[in-house]
Amino acid sequence: MFGHLILYNVVFLALPVILLVIRWKELPITNKDEETYSREFWMFIGALVITVACIQVIFSTSVPVFNAAFGTNFAPPVDAIKYYNQWQAPFAILVTIISGFSQFMKYKRTDIRKFYSSLVATIIFSAVLTAGFVYITNVYHNLMYILLTFSCVFAIMSNAKILGQGFGGKRKLVGAAVAHIGFALLLLGALVAAATNKPISLNASNFIPVK
Repeated sequence: MFGHLILYNVVFLALPVILLVIRWKELPITNKDEETYSREFWMFIGALVITVACIQVIFSTSVPVFNAAFGTNFAPPVDAIKYYNQWQAPFAILVTIISGFSQFMKYKRTDIRKFYSSLVATIIFSAVLTAGFVYITNVYHNLMYILLTFSCVFAIMSNAKILGQGFGGKRKLVGAAVAHIGFALLLLGALVAAATNKPISLNASNFIPVK
């Protein structure tokens, strides 16, 4: 699949480059840095985190391509599921946390007092729900699972509050809130599946019966 992988990477690299060149003059230019307490700043940080996560995935999955192209002998991860979970879980935590608290921010500049009042209430409520969820699913033995659970619950609660405002009349807020809630639920489902996964049987002797 060497040729297929190279073609795939080239095509999906060329598409954004072409679109960027075509619409370069339409890109907005700012003369000053964005405020730290602004939605634009944290949207940029979130995009940066996702980019780094994608680079890690691309590099790891492209190990066979690198070996074939450059004659190297890098070894792919032995336990692929465990390897990607260890690397991607911190990125998932950062993305869900950012997608949660950034919803309380405004474009350009945010009222810090209102931001923290909404944030603290959501954090407390999310911590209570996380404690109950961790107890029910029995994942309290793994700190990374607990942190990921809290970040997902926090993202759901934060965006649910914004979603309520959207149904109250601010319809422009609905799209982003639904997308963030869906992403957090997806991660939460994957977390439950990984945390409660139990093998039915193990072949410790490595004996393969002959049919």
